[in-house]
Amino acid sequence: MATVSGSATVGGVSFPVSAAVTLPAPVTPPPVSPQCYFGVWDDGSGYPSDGVTFSWAGVQKFAAAKVLSATYYLAWLGPFPVGLNALAKANGAALYLNLEPQGTWGGGPNPAVPDIAAGKYDSWLTQIGQAIKAGGNTCRVTWAHEMNGDWYPWGTQAITAQQWVAGWTHVYQVIKAAAGNLAQMTWCPNNNDGGRAVTPFWPGQNLVDVVAMDAYLNTASASQTFSSFIAPTVTEIRKLTSSPIWNAETGVEGTGRSARITQFVSDMHSAGLSGFTWFNEGDYLLQPAELSALTTAVNAWNAG
Repeated sequence: MATVSGSATVGGVSFPVSAAVTLPAPVTPPPVSPQCYFGVWDDGSGYPSDGVTFSWAGVQKFAAAKVLSATYYLAWLGPFPVGLNALAKANGAALYLNLEPQGTWGGGPNPAVPDIAAGKYDSWLTQIGQAIKAGGNTCRVTWAHEMNGDWYPWGTQAITAQQWVAGWTHVYQVIKAAAGNLAQMTWCPNNNDGGRAVTPFWPGQNLVDVVAMDAYLNTASASQTFSSFIAPTVTEIRKLTSSPIWNAETGVEGTGRSARITQFVSDMHSAGLSGFTWFNEGDYLLQPAELSALTTAVNAWNAG
């Protein structure tokens, strides 16, 4: 609130007046995250056929920097990864659990998002929440991530944003009821490249514990940078919420990437992101020098 002064004229006589007006709050950048919430996906730690036997070897590759999160992708109706959650807890990390409405265990059909929203799969979702609570370790949990893309069965080619939000709302409520605050529900669209807006999928702050996005530098060209390719999505998300933003899945394509990785991590830090998870597979698999550059960059972030 501010007071604006001026004058008014009545009957040829001028006199001073003042009025209280509301001015827009100044826009300030978010604080730079003091510690990088650094996570790892490495298929050396994933997808055991029995859902029970896990290894920490894939995450351990990154131990030159402090790893705070280990990712796991869980197909629909699959067993909670108790072993990986225990390994994460023992190593001072959280589990980042991606619940995917596809690849249904037992060979059944992919679930329909409206059926999920209507409660058809509440028994399994409750079991997941109960397993999180029993494990006693914080789990970041996302459901049907990258929903603004068109490459998953729950993508924009298959359902509406409203249907996705209804599904998210129900999954959020069921898992939180079973797990409490040990489940940090993580909203995670894809980077808005190619006109894939994230805004229609925002369920509201009361239905999101962690704000995230998946955002890669997915061409080999050095001209694709955080500023040119990812920053616009950060700007879009910040119009929805003031919560910190975590890059929950990322990587850099190309060869000779060490310098580019170093700059990318520095740019995410400067932009005020809370951290990132490196997807160490396929085109984003790191060679030893690149892995060293990545962990050195994380340590520089943590050193302030």
